[in-house]
Amino acid sequence: MSGGGRRVLDAVLETLVPEGGAFPEGAPTFPLAERVEEFVRGAGAGTAFRLLLYGIELYPLLLPRLGRRRFSRLPLEKRERVLAAWEASRFWPRRQALHALKMIVLSQFYGQPEIHARLGYPHPLARVPIDDLPAPRETP
Repeated sequence: MSGGGRRVLDAVLETLVPEGGAFPEGAPTFPLAERVEEFVRGAGAGTAFRLLLYGIELYPLLLPRLGRRRFSRLPLEKRERVLAAWEASRFWPRRQALHALKMIVLSQFYGQPEIHARLGYPHPLARVPIDDLPAPRETP
């Protein structure tokens, strides 16, 4: 991703997953931007994702109460208000875009082994003890 797009992605990640929020770790702690970019590229949605980021970046320029500054240059508190406005928008494509963005970002964050373990989820192979598996059925 280009420098401008990466700056916007970093600002979005820091807003959605700030350090010291629900977890001491946040987006800057992990290579979250790279994981999100890899996921989006693998899904074949790179262009749509870049357009979404540029829409978020330019949206505050339309709002005088935010000082007509780009999203990536706003303080965290104002960036949170911008994303909250997208989430509460009456324009359903804007809401849908933000929900998709949150789903991508948060799935990559919660998929980190450190966060996964902190949530108390066991390793996938440890979820079903071998003793609890049903006996194989014989076919006649």
